[in-house]
Amino acid sequence: MAATHDMAIDGYYMEALDEKGQARFVGYRVMAYRIAEHRDVMLPVNVCHDGNYLSFGVTRVEIPEQRDVDEFLGPPSINWHVALDPSRPMGVDPLTGGAGGAGPRNFVRYRKGQCRGMQNALRVIRETHAAWGERFGR
Repeated sequence: MAATHDMAIDGYYMEALDEKGQARFVGYRVMAYRIAEHRDVMLPVNVCHDGNYLSFGVTRVEIPEQRDVDEFLGPPSINWHVALDPSRPMGVDPLTGGAGGAGPRNFVRYRKGQCRGMQNALRVIRETHAAWGERFGR
């Protein structure tokens, strides 16, 4: 996994790129939840596949037991500031505040938080990858 900043859309996200089907279909998908929802990160993760491998590759995949994955992810810790829930509609727009409002100040704070999340992501990715290897032997 790698943390990146996409200048084209001026947004932050992480991408998971891999070479082996086992990691692609199981490991990265599970680790993505743990990384994205870590309190020090709180950023989306894209798990990326090569269409050729996805469409034409045949690879045996070992799926861990659900209880093992649940234990690896830990108990849910919902950050309601960013959680999407249809029963709790909200708008997430750092520029909201109108003319002369708190929008610009909030935007800077919001962007600093994204930068902090990306910087923290490097550590959290390493920790999560090590924990996955220790737990599942991959």
